[in-house]
Amino acid sequence: MGYIFYRNRYVHGNRRTIGIGYDSPVFCFNESNLDNDPPRYEYPIRIPGPGQKIPYIHFSTHSATFQPDPRPGASGCGFPITLTWDYASNVELKDAKLFLVKGEKEIAQQIASSGPNKPAVPNYYQNNQGMIAIIPLNTLEPKATYRVVIDYTDGGEEKNIDYYFTTANVAKN
Repeated sequence: MGYIFYRNRYVHGNRRTIGIGYDSPVFCFNESNLDNDPPRYEYPIRIPGPGQKIPYIHFSTHSATFQPDPRPGASGCGFPITLTWDYASNVELKDAKLFLVKGEKEIAQQIASSGPNKPAVPNYYQNNQGMIAIIPLNTLEPKATYRVVIDYTDGGEEKNIDYYFTTANVAKN
């Protein structure tokens, strides 16, 4: 789930088979056999979801990840937050914010954002295939609450996502 632009393949239901292989340092991912009658989802699918506690606070890459790296400067960052729709959706990112909640205060976090109309990696993942991503530029804090606020349009209609998630005590990649 840490692979920013690959995680939507896990959550879309129009695949009959998904293959994953790992033999250090090689990682292979493949999907096939489109299902003509996929399950219906309530979009957007959010990772992490509202109210979810995630064990992941850091995102790191290794030689088996995709290139070019979507992170500014290709260095460590916080766990990416994504909203995913059907590949054929007409979604456009307007604005995205991430806040660390400390008591009554909300502290704006530095992020990079990516949407079909504003791709973070224009030469690699040009239309994000129905995905909006927030990439925290710094590692998330353990045992913390975060607020996600995203303004976007879906088929020309203005929409807003506003929710909270928390991080666990133990950091995992």
